[in-house]
Amino acid sequence: MVGTGRILLITKDFNIQGPSSYVKDLSFFMAGRGTDVHVVCYGNEECDYDLGEKIHVHQVRFILGANNTYNWHMLMNNELKRKSRELMEKNDFDLIHCIDWTAYPTAIGVSRMFDKPYVITLYSTEKERGLGVYESGMISDIEWMSTYDAGYIITLNQDTRNVLIHDYGVPSGKITLATENGKDPYEETEHVYERMLNN
Repeated sequence: MVGTGRILLITKDFNIQGPSSYVKDLSFFMAGRGTDVHVVCYGNEECDYDLGEKIHVHQVRFILGANNTYNWHMLMNNELKRKSRELMEKNDFDLIHCIDWTAYPTAIGVSRMFDKPYVITLYSTEKERGLGVYESGMISDIEWMSTYDAGYIITLNQDTRNVLIHDYGVPSGKITLATENGKDPYEETEHVYERMLNN
């Protein structure tokens, strides 16, 4: 995929002014490889902007309130999905990369609509977070479904990988621990993209 390709990266958070993060650093890494990266994310205002020639950020605004975090994220996905669909209709993306359960409804929706493969990165699971809120069961179900639907799953820590295997029943061969043995997580993510596209 080096030097070619176009990725739709769907995430709740993308803050260029904030600290280093997997999403931001991955975007710059892939752009440096010559890949066009389109990031769809939530923000305080509706806007599109570019970070150089290869990173295109599409920020959506969501002003409705919700009575809990779970419902807020589900409503936010309506806006993420609207923008993602617009982009999918205009561009020929090679694959979709979803960041965490909060963006899964959008990723699976556009993946099925446009018959494109998708990869998910899970930072953690609801079992690890142990929030114990009323909606925890639904969040866990969404996490499980996201791993079932994804072509590959990327994790950044061993605990999450263990939960996916032992609690969610995900085949180990479907999971990449991108930080294993000091590996570069961005190079490992690129390898996942290549495996996905070569299948």
